[in-house]
Amino acid sequence: MRRLRLPLLFFLLTLSAASAAERRVVAVLPFTNLTHNEITAWLCEAIPTTLATKLGKVSTLQLVERVRMNEFLEMINLRHTTEIDDETAIKAGEAFGAEIIVAGEYLKGGSQIKIACRFLDVQSGQVIDSAEVSGSYSDIFGLQDELTFDLLKTLEVTPTPEEEAKIVEVPTKSLEAYEWFSKAHYESTKDLVKINLIIDYYRRAIEFDSTYFDAHNNLGLAYAGRGFQDRAIQEHKEALKIKPNHAEAHANLGAAYYVTGLFDEAIAEFQKALGIRPHYPEVHSNLGLAYAGKGLLDDAIREHKEALRINPEDAQAHANLGTTYHLKGLLDEAVGEFKEALRIKPRYLDAHMGLGRAYEAKGLLDEAMVEYEEASSINPDDAKAHGALGNVYARKGLPDAAIGKWQEAVKIDPDFAGAHYNLAIAYKGTGLLDDAITEFNEVLRIYPDDLGAHYNLGNVYIYKGLLDDAIREYNEAIRIKPDHTDANYNLALAYEYKGDRQTALEQWKRYVEVAKDRFDQAQSIRKAKERIKALQGE
Repeated sequence: MRRLRLPLLFFLLTLSAASAAERRVVAVLPFTNLTHNEITAWLCEAIPTTLATKLGKVSTLQLVERVRMNEFLEMINLRHTTEIDDETAIKAGEAFGAEIIVAGEYLKGGSQIKIACRFLDVQSGQVIDSAEVSGSYSDIFGLQDELTFDLLKTLEVTPTPEEEAKIVEVPTKSLEAYEWFSKAHYESTKDLVKINLIIDYYRRAIEFDSTYFDAHNNLGLAYAGRGFQDRAIQEHKEALKIKPNHAEAHANLGAAYYVTGLFDEAIAEFQKALGIRPHYPEVHSNLGLAYAGKGLLDDAIREHKEALRINPEDAQAHANLGTTYHLKGLLDEAVGEFKEALRIKPRYLDAHMGLGRAYEAKGLLDEAMVEYEEASSINPDDAKAHGALGNVYARKGLPDAAIGKWQEAVKIDPDFAGAHYNLAIAYKGTGLLDDAITEFNEVLRIYPDDLGAHYNLGNVYIYKGLLDDAIREYNEAIRIKPDHTDANYNLALAYEYKGDRQTALEQWKRYVEVAKDRFDQAQSIRKAKERIKALQGE
């Protein structure tokens, strides 16, 4: 199942209930730091993020997500450039269907700051207006409000009184908290490896202002990115204490519940988010994933379709719907959705993988191989793509090629249990028993209670004549699944091979009891009864 589409760091963008056709699409680019001083570099993200948040309060505007914009700039190698020229700005606007681009620069000296921005019309490629504000840095929120209203005036957009009140709402009462919050976001755009530093910055922001909603919300997402879901849940709950009716906070809490497998709780939070903001495609899709987690596939399909009704060009939603169709056994429909996802986003690795799996399930191995190879070309370090190629090679009767791909997979990801397991089975089949033992033990290092690994490892030990080791592994398999007929049968054989007649006799009787209602075990039951008679001296 596909994971939820949630950016690691979430900034507030309140989308209205107006249709996309009624909204003017605006994209805000990173601002240029005219001083080139790293100490104030964080403002290059803080200013446009705040402007986008404020503009997003207006129902007739649709803001391009900052995360998507930054991904585009990364793709064209301009993510951390010192200046984005107008030509590049227009290219970015065209890529996201934006009508207006906001670009700008700032100059901070001492206690003063000057912010200038220009508004570009994407269709004509011309600057249609510009605005500039300057004043005390301590009044940075007010200065950004001025810029926001200047842009709205240029666009001939008049906010409602309620929207105007939201625009001038101050995110925090502490300038220090705002700085730490913005530094955390800036670091996240540069290098998510610094996640511990990012977490520390958000925590510092909260130390200055414990009621800073955005800081609690983003700290929760940062914890989630670090894998600390319990902490993420706690921070999202703290955010909701501050703003109980905030749709994004409910959605983020639902995501944390989803990742921890608490599907009922996740569903409840996603439903709360949709109760506040019904036209929220990402949450409809995430609700679909939660329903799928509970096996409610029809409900999941309904939600993914609703997400696509709202935003037909959402590649993630198409991929999620494709995965759900696959789970339901509707392979042709799954193929169609993955193809739609790839039409929208051709280098979408997960969609290539999903399409490959659907083809593989249909028995179209050559087509599956093409998709897995494409996924591997997009990210050569994707272990699952290598593993999937290994599976196809194995099904095509190419064991050496399969083993090579599985070896690549575990080299990239030593904790890829599935690839270790497949390697172990392949080695066992080719007589490389010591290598098979090594790989089965790798599986058990990752998943100590893996039934198949314990059982098959027992079989390998039997082949090598290591009876005590075999007995230990069969007993482990039976501990995990007491009615495992093959493990019970082989355990009796192992005791008998060892010469422990009494224990073998007891185990044969145990096997017969376990297997008595299994028609497929009839022949083995007859053999077991013969061994019981022999051991009893009859």
